[in-house]
Amino acid sequence: MPERKVQVKEKNPAEKLIDKLAEKEEKEWREKLDREENIFKDSDTMRHEIAKQLPPGEEIVIIPGDEEVEGIKKCGKVLLVLIGEYEGQDSGRLGSLLSLAYMVSQACRGITQYIVFYAASWIASLYYKFKNGFDKIKEIKEIWLKMPFTEPVLLKKEIK
Repeated sequence: MPERKVQVKEKNPAEKLIDKLAEKEEKEWREKLDREENIFKDSDTMRHEIAKQLPPGEEIVIIPGDEEVEGIKKCGKVLLVLIGEYEGQDSGRLGSLLSLAYMVSQACRGITQYIVFYAASWIASLYYKFKNGFDKIKEIKEIWLKMPFTEPVLLKKEIK
């Protein structure tokens, strides 16, 4: 019988980032949550926890944090949007992060190909208001929602 070769799909940069986040959840954060320490309070806390282990370089841009307020200066292949509990439960805060993510992805057309929303809390109906805008950016191949200790959800996939 001929041997069948199984072709393994290479993960894209967003999937690799999601794997790193899931690994960090299990190795570092599960114990803190078991002790009822809340590490996902706000996006600044999440950024501090995540950014210290992400490799430096232009592959990943994190917001809030990496962008300039007055003008977009940094672009990367992956845009990681951190949404803590406070932002995720407050439509004004979440709306401003979604708007910022949209502005960065518009300004970085041709560079940014993936968006990962890493959210401790999420208002799906609010994202729906931005979905059409994100979907129109053809250069964005995939948009993911990853919440701590859950499987990621694909919100947009490039249609070929």
